[in-house]
Amino acid sequence: MNFTIQAPPGTTNHNDPRIICVPPEWYDYAAFFFANYLAHAATLHSNPGASFTESLIAAITALFIPGFGVLNTLKRIFTHSGTIRHDGLRRAAKSGALAMIRIW
Repeated sequence: MNFTIQAPPGTTNHNDPRIICVPPEWYDYAAFFFANYLAHAATLHSNPGASFTESLIAAITALFIPGFGVLNTLKRIFTHSGTIRHDGLRRAAKSGALAMIRIW
């Protein structure tokens, strides 16, 4: 059974009769970029020992200022803390994950 439909200009099926690809509208681009920025903000690496509030502020800042995470990323790259394998204390110090605990 064949159907004839009215499609907008620019519609294609890429030589596959089972699909119809219509050209994107402006809101398709907006939805893509919004979802991309949201995914970026949701997948940021938080600093060791950071509270939920600090992580949330970093995510919101990354959402509105996309280049904000570059400084944190560059710090992680240049400290090379991930390359230290055997000395856990030295690795924690380079990562900024040391804490002082008071013993009563």
